[in-house]
Amino acid sequence: MFLLFFAVQALASDHFSFRYQPAEGAPELACRHEQIRDLPDWRVACGEDGQKKFTVHLVVREIPRDSGRALEILYWVTEPGPTDRSPPIFHSSTFWLRLKGEPESFVLSQGVENDYASLVLDWRPPSENIARAQYAFGDFLAK
Repeated sequence: MFLLFFAVQALASDHFSFRYQPAEGAPELACRHEQIRDLPDWRVACGEDGQKKFTVHLVVREIPRDSGRALEILYWVTEPGPTDRSPPIFHSSTFWLRLKGEPESFVLSQGVENDYASLVLDWRPPSENIARAQYAFGDFLAK
């Protein structure tokens, strides 16, 4: 049986940020984010008036390996549909990174708005918190 469980401590919001980057050279927009309850989900609003809105599901899990360790990063973005009656639009990426040393930072991009723009994640993981500030998706991944 697959068991889905979440660690008690969430990722610290000051260790990552988002920015909206248009593909056609328009100015980049800074984004603000706030956690949705105690889930690994974040409301992201970009631009001065928050005109670009997204929901981000961000999961980071460290997996010990014999030759170092690996990080599994789930970066899933949901954007509202074009109208209030349209279903939301989903985008997802899962990254596996094998590490031999301590990471300094990561930059991950997820295409949004039919790939006319990207929601860029700038992540500065605190090495002492990676193992503690994670959401786990079952012990079977560590094997």
